[in-house]
Amino acid sequence: MPFRRCAMNLRVPRAAPIIVGVLLLVVNGCGGSASTNVVGPSSTKCEISVTSNLTSVPAAGGTGKLTVATNRECSWSARADAAWISLSTAEGQGPAAVNYTVAANANATPRQGSVVVGEQRVVLTQEAAPCRYDVSPSSRDVDGAGEQISVALTTLNGCAWTARSDAEWIGVARPAAGQGSASVQFDVGQNPGPVRSGTVTLGGQIVRINQAPIGQPSPVPPMPAPSPTPPAPPPTPPAPPTPTPTPAPTCAYTVSPTRKTVAASGEAVTVNVTAASDCSWTARNSAAWISITAGESGSGNGSVQVTVSANGGAARSANLTVAGQSVTLEQSAAAAPTVPVCTYTVAPTNPSAGRDETAITITVGAPDNCTWTAASQAGWITITDGRTGSGNGTARLVVASNGGPSRSGSVIIAGKTLTVQQDGVACTSSIKPGSYHAGRGPDDVSVSVTADDGCAWTAASNASWVSVAEGRAGSGNGTVRLLVEPNSGAPRTASLTIAGRPFTLDQDGPDCRNRIDPPSQNIGSGAADVVVTVNAQPACTWTAASVASWITIADGRGGTGNGSVRLTIASNDTGAPRTGTATIAGETFTVVQAGLTCSYGISPTRYHAGRGPDDVRVNVSAQGGCAWTATGDTAWVSIAEGRTGSGNGIVRLIVQANSGAARAANITIAGQAFTLEQAAGCNLSIKPTNYHSGRGPDDIRITVTADAGCTWTATSEVSWVTVAEGGEGSGTGTVRLLVLPNNDEARSTILTIAGEPFTLRQDGAK
Repeated sequence: MPFRRCAMNLRVPRAAPIIVGVLLLVVNGCGGSASTNVVGPSSTKCEISVTSNLTSVPAAGGTGKLTVATNRECSWSARADAAWISLSTAEGQGPAAVNYTVAANANATPRQGSVVVGEQRVVLTQEAAPCRYDVSPSSRDVDGAGEQISVALTTLNGCAWTARSDAEWIGVARPAAGQGSASVQFDVGQNPGPVRSGTVTLGGQIVRINQAPIGQPSPVPPMPAPSPTPPAPPPTPPAPPTPTPTPAPTCAYTVSPTRKTVAASGEAVTVNVTAASDCSWTARNSAAWISITAGESGSGNGSVQVTVSANGGAARSANLTVAGQSVTLEQSAAAAPTVPVCTYTVAPTNPSAGRDETAITITVGAPDNCTWTAASQAGWITITDGRTGSGNGTARLVVASNGGPSRSGSVIIAGKTLTVQQDGVACTSSIKPGSYHAGRGPDDVSVSVTADDGCAWTAASNASWVSVAEGRAGSGNGTVRLLVEPNSGAPRTASLTIAGRPFTLDQDGPDCRNRIDPPSQNIGSGAADVVVTVNAQPACTWTAASVASWITIADGRGGTGNGSVRLTIASNDTGAPRTGTATIAGETFTVVQAGLTCSYGISPTRYHAGRGPDDVRVNVSAQGGCAWTATGDTAWVSIAEGRTGSGNGIVRLIVQANSGAARAANITIAGQAFTLEQAAGCNLSIKPTNYHSGRGPDDIRITVTADAGCTWTATSEVSWVTVAEGGEGSGTGTVRLLVLPNNDEARSTILTIAGEPFTLRQDGAK
């Protein structure tokens, strides 16, 4: 008898109890028998889990794959919450893969986006794009009169940069720092001397500035020499004639159709072949569900007859080879079997009963044809009616009377777990004694329990050295017997619970007075081992534990009697000393460790700024863990970064534009002196530059010549010379000095007026 495929649909209620096994079904018209496994549906219908093969994506972008795991009948949707993430599909059913594409990141900051499948979220992090900087122009020629020039900087959003001048005659006008693309202005001063060249650095790129002297045009770069004209190539000789080959006879084949979609029920398909009469061909198939019934070979025009079997599963496809051509057959999936959806409700969900026997009725709500069962999980609860049912119904519970304390039990009805609470007899209990003090030896302790009849109780110990020998459980009055092991260590305490009451048991230990030697140790900053001796009685046990993370117990974590403990001390890589402790044999052992000897260096140690604003960076070199600071009290220099640091680092100084005389500031960085000098912003002079006074008193006037708007000051560092007028001014002005009489030896001083030295000598009386 030939074998024929049989398809069958089995209806399985979702929450009904299912016996998983093998059913032998005899199917009429199939001519045989078949077996199938029947498995009940899972309790959780549609749980979805999502994993990704990537969590971090490079800045250039890329592709990845999400693996969706769920039941075959569960549908889901997918979406991306960022515009730069695109998905291959927005929805699906059952297990599947979702491909995603991440666009390139055009910003210099990392970013995060998520893909949400169902209620599961997968977070993707994309790296920041690397910062690249371009400047235009890369060089500039300026005439001797000076001017303000503009340099364009092109970079990505979020990319930070700074601008600085490497020549004192070039100043950074604005801005001195920023982020992203910008146009930066530089001030080029007048050139009174020969041709000069300097550079500015913008975003790490160097721009060269060439300047002619005053009165001469800006330098013009030399023209490159013209390239010599290359000689003409020799003429190409003509190619020899190509012989014409004699064509060989060929067979051309066409098939129709080349693709066919077949219904799930199966059908017969005809494939037509067109070829010359003397051209032979064959038809081949490798799919078990497709059979060639006619036309496996032929010559010239012909046809191939194909039979496609019915499909009882998922959609499928296969390729036939006919006359050397590929023919694709695609078959639809079988219709999914209809499974009734069974949902159940029970009421009440938390039944309760008094201490007497009680009957409780539970109402079950369910669709027709949905079966259910009722079962008790407690011996004192009985199902008297409604052990099984279908659709709506009831189950009757009988709760036995309770002569003891309150209790709870559960029943399972229609797949729902219900907890039944039952009242009990109010039980009171007491113990005597409530505590006990034992010596160091073994001991046998009895505790009396007083309780109402029918009231159950237990006794339990939380200490390994106290065991409950008798009376672990009882009812009403009774006795608990405890066995106490001998104690060879320190005194100890155990807490027990007897009949719900606390019971405390204290036990003495041997007379242990432990000593350690030495009690403390001072060591250098490097790693070291320290050995501590323990002196103890033979029966006295002890332990060693470190309190500080940089102190490790290498040997001797515990012992009995005399012994030793070896400690390993880690190196101190900081500049500060530290103190740590360990507890050894109940005593405190203290370790004092010196800090690392720190040495510091800065580079550069001196810097000369132009009159314009400037941004100066000073490198600090120091051992790791060695702290340092940067301090300065000059108003026109501010510490923008690196006021404090540790190890190697950078201090960044912002210098304000100078509208006055040349000036200098001293800044202390990592304990080292850093000198900052700044060129004058104005032309200043004084007259006279020196003066010789008699023994006094005297009144001296000095003329200050300065450009309009240029401010200046006059100061005296000695008590016998006072700046009476012109302590500060702007432009051209006068300074008046008052000199006190000199009754001692001749003397002299140097005053600073408009940034220039003024020397004053005074005769003495001797």
